[in-house]
Amino acid sequence: MTAQQIGKVLIKVFLVSALAATFLLPAAQAQVPLDPTTIPHFTDRLPLPTPMLKAPSTFSGDYYEIAERQKTQQILPAQGFHSTTIWAYGPKAKPATSDEYSYPAHPIVANVGTAVRVKWINDLTISPGNFIPHPLPIKQDEHWANPYGLCEGRMTPPDCAGSPKGQYYGPVPTVVHLHGALTESTSDGIPEAWYLPAGGGAVATFPRGSDWGQAPGVPLEDGAATFDYPNNPQQEVARLLFFHDHTLGITAQNIYMGLVGGYLLKGGAHDLAPGQVPAGLNVYDLPLVIQDKSFYADGSFQFTSEGNTIVVNGKTWPYLNVEPRKYRLRIVSGTDERYLLLGFDNGLKFTQIGNDGGFLPNPIRLSELTLTSGERADVIVDFSGLAGHNVVLRTDNVDVMQFRVVVPLNVNVPDTPNPNTLTLPYVHPICSVVNGVETSCETFTRRVSAFDHTLGTVTGSGATAKGTSMSWDAPTTETPAVNTTEVWEIYNFSGDSHPIHLHAVTYEVIDRINIANGTHKKPSLGEGGYKDTTLANGHEILRIRVHFGIGGLFAWHCHIIEHEDEQMMRPLCIVDPNKPCHDH
Repeated sequence: MTAQQIGKVLIKVFLVSALAATFLLPAAQAQVPLDPTTIPHFTDRLPLPTPMLKAPSTFSGDYYEIAERQKTQQILPAQGFHSTTIWAYGPKAKPATSDEYSYPAHPIVANVGTAVRVKWINDLTISPGNFIPHPLPIKQDEHWANPYGLCEGRMTPPDCAGSPKGQYYGPVPTVVHLHGALTESTSDGIPEAWYLPAGGGAVATFPRGSDWGQAPGVPLEDGAATFDYPNNPQQEVARLLFFHDHTLGITAQNIYMGLVGGYLLKGGAHDLAPGQVPAGLNVYDLPLVIQDKSFYADGSFQFTSEGNTIVVNGKTWPYLNVEPRKYRLRIVSGTDERYLLLGFDNGLKFTQIGNDGGFLPNPIRLSELTLTSGERADVIVDFSGLAGHNVVLRTDNVDVMQFRVVVPLNVNVPDTPNPNTLTLPYVHPICSVVNGVETSCETFTRRVSAFDHTLGTVTGSGATAKGTSMSWDAPTTETPAVNTTEVWEIYNFSGDSHPIHLHAVTYEVIDRINIANGTHKKPSLGEGGYKDTTLANGHEILRIRVHFGIGGLFAWHCHIIEHEDEQMMRPLCIVDPNKPCHDH
């Protein structure tokens, strides 16, 4: 930029910062951390939101217009505690004050074979032209969306490490990623596809990110992006996905404010027939979004990577009244860094029938269910014989929520079969199996690396392998060709474990290998079938088999959200001559 352009930007920054600082001053004076031991457990009922409302349209599938707006919500117990300012997804046609806006969002319920189109609207405004500043701290001097475009060094704006180094008070950038979706790059919500609220370009130099895009043929609209989710029956299977913000460098802050929700995909050739498992969304089929938060005494969020309070469906330590019968729980681990080690205080077991990629090959019976950030589990729990009892779901000896088996059994609802003997919908493996032997179908073995806070490449193999750490904006090195299959060997040279998520694919977990001695370890039973997020343990090689069926520019990253914001994320270019990738 020229000196004159920089001067104009600095004037914008000064004016917006001054107004925002005045707006935030009352809250800033009341930042006393809330002691979590003062928060009672199991006093408020678990929220069970109805499906997201559709919008009228001539689109051939299901159409939604979903806005992001600010409101207050009673996350802490209603008696004796303040409400919390949140950001929520909801139908554009409804006001933010309505129950249709909530954290987490009302789920989108979709069907395999029916396309979904969503116009995602960034409406984080107080009034037109009056933008809501971010209540949580933003590190402008680290690599982030940077709508002001004042970059350190020679980085190209936007999407750069910025200056000034203080808090950003301008209009907030957002973009939605449907985690696990098999969709085109233009609808994937990659981190540099963010956009500001309408009119944001009046106070920020860049209203959209350097990779902004949307579904082809849709007219440009300031403050919005329209994404298509085809739910192609040749690629997709019934499972639970979830949508969340994915803005470069501030994903953790935007999700912490509440921008997360479930996407339930049903039907198709690979779903269970009616009557096989408990049915009826929010009756016997219960989505549970589990996160950890910390709060200030005034009810506002205290931004931390590992919270001191467990929140389920937007309530701290809730309870739910249930019948003495089987229930289906669809669990989303929406944490930042915390691993969930879920179990019941009375030894009640889970029957897991699915994970984030769809159904497992066979049901598995578990006393403890382990989930990392971004993973999902489809489980059946049988409360039969527990009438009159309370059962507490815990994680690593910390309460999550309580089930009160106090509702009389509805004898008009047929019971479902023993879940441990179910025949689950068969999904053909990537490679064919002949006489019990898996044939080799991959065309290439790709070695990549993970460190404490970055990803990169690998030279050599085994105990003598060397990794090279790379930043998000370094040249793209992961370039598989569309319609090919690869084995990825992910060398974790750090001592920490990292959940690895690849956009635009589901994959099979092959095994894990000790880097030092070469010993192999089979995947857990819960990692059977297909996955989209899997733990790479410290000093091990995680091996996965991936088929790349959609060309274009995507991303792969650690799903510890703070880590991906710190550039533990790399571009993934699935090479297709008809969908060229460009420098991100």
